[in-house]
Amino acid sequence: MKKIIYPPILSLALLGCLSGCKENWEPNIIDETGTGTLSTEDLQVDVKNAEQIIESRAASVDLSKFIVKVINKADDVVVEEWTYEDMPGLPVFNVGEYRLEVVSGELVRAGWDTPYFVGSKDFTIVKDKVTKAGSVVCSLKNLKVTVVFEEDLVAASDGDLSCEIMTVSSGTEDGSLVFTPDETRAGYFELLPGNSTMVAEFTGTVNGYGEHIIKTFSDIEVGQHRIITFKLKSAEIDIPIETGFFDPTSGVNVDFTVVDRNLGGNVQTGDEDIINGQRPGQEEWPDNPTPPDDPTPPTGDCISFTSKDKADNDLLDLSDGNVNHAPDFGEGEGQKAALVTINAEHGIEKLEVTINSVGLNEEELGNIGLPKNFDLAHPRNAEEEDALTQLGFPTGANVIGKKSVDFVITTFVPLLPAFEGPHSFEIKVTDAQNHEKTLVLNFVNE
Repeated sequence: MKKIIYPPILSLALLGCLSGCKENWEPNIIDETGTGTLSTEDLQVDVKNAEQIIESRAASVDLSKFIVKVINKADDVVVEEWTYEDMPGLPVFNVGEYRLEVVSGELVRAGWDTPYFVGSKDFTIVKDKVTKAGSVVCSLKNLKVTVVFEEDLVAASDGDLSCEIMTVSSGTEDGSLVFTPDETRAGYFELLPGNSTMVAEFTGTVNGYGEHIIKTFSDIEVGQHRIITFKLKSAEIDIPIETGFFDPTSGVNVDFTVVDRNLGGNVQTGDEDIINGQRPGQEEWPDNPTPPDDPTPPTGDCISFTSKDKADNDLLDLSDGNVNHAPDFGEGEGQKAALVTINAEHGIEKLEVTINSVGLNEEELGNIGLPKNFDLAHPRNAEEEDALTQLGFPTGANVIGKKSVDFVITTFVPLLPAFEGPHSFEIKVTDAQNHEKTLVLNFVNE
């Protein structure tokens, strides 16, 4: 027989159960004439794009020290706060509208390997009802920066290469870190309200010449991963020793590229049905609990990339920092197709591709009718569109407005081992609502 617990007794019973979840815990606000319960036993905290942020396929985030806050939306006051590991199972609150906020810890101005994750969702406490916590998705809320010094540049230097990254707000420095070739960690930077500027300052001696390059970025946002790569210029350049006139933002012996990857995203919320039966701690529930509806619908990435064959087997490695071995791809026996499916919820507006290769220069690319950079949605002219079409790429109307397009380079990748590597294809997609996402495919000859 199901035991019925009436509301006045229910509050006492729940308080007794709470001591089993966390010893000596007592809620700050208890009003027995108008309280309800939040079930945190089923709270799911997921970190969006954890694999790309931590740069490991086996990425996992230690949630134990994450801070869980319950905020009264009426006055924006924190009424309870715990660490994830010490969170009680069934805290009781006055009826009302609340926000559940999860943060990874302290936000620092600039630090090594200090990603800052934040997620939140709204919930309602109803009298004598149990509201399930459900799930909260946390996303990156600071800026990630990685600096790469390529081996040929390091070999040509005097061992004094460095790049200082600074974030600037209202003309004053907010935070800075100095990267060197030996520094493999990622840097993370707080972006203050109104702050949208980052400065990269490169110094070092290359081929006996002192280099000093300053570059300002005015479009940085939280959730971005800026990858700055410095490399040795391939062509020999006569240095104007007599006059000293040169562009201080480009360098004489040094080239650099910047890739922006979006690691942020909207907070997703979604609840699972309450499972009937005993809960951890053997709590008993009111008859037919009816948690209030969550008004916030789940949301997801507008743009995504996949690489699978018709049998759902993985083809290309699309992970952050991926390495694909060029000889593995082609149309021969035992080889895989080099294919990326681009999915854009709002339809594709631009599909820009840039080819970067040590040995495959613009002249070599031109020999096969392929420019170094091109937009499949908007080719520069009819001649370029015809050349791209002949190479098997979709162009123009076959791209614009489409929600799914295949980018196939199966016939092209087997040619890469004939040229000095590594090689990369940067695919930047912009949708009809101006969302952007970039994928970089890396290939090596070995």
